[in-house]
Amino acid sequence: VEHELPFTFQDAHGRVFRGTMDMVWKTKDSCVVVDYKTFSGTREAALKKTAEEYGSQMAIYRAAMEAAGERVSDVLILYPINGLIVAVRKKS
Repeated sequence: VEHELPFTFQDAHGRVFRGTMDMVWKTKDSCVVVDYKTFSGTREAALKKTAEEYGSQMAIYRAAMEAAGERVSDVLILYPINGLIVAVRKKS
């Protein structure tokens, strides 16, 4: 498990992204990226917020890990206040 994993990633359009992933859990075959969000709203509001606001961020995390040669099995957002974990799926 790696916490506060820094990354730099350049996408196909030449845009450079820099940041820090909250947690990356590496297994023998893949990894799971976990991002922590503080949000005290309802479960439904957290799901809506995930869909509307965090999809792009999580897609960049996935792409950065894949560009580094990692197989990403899941990207998750943990809302510890709500006790909620949301899987952010890769768009086809």
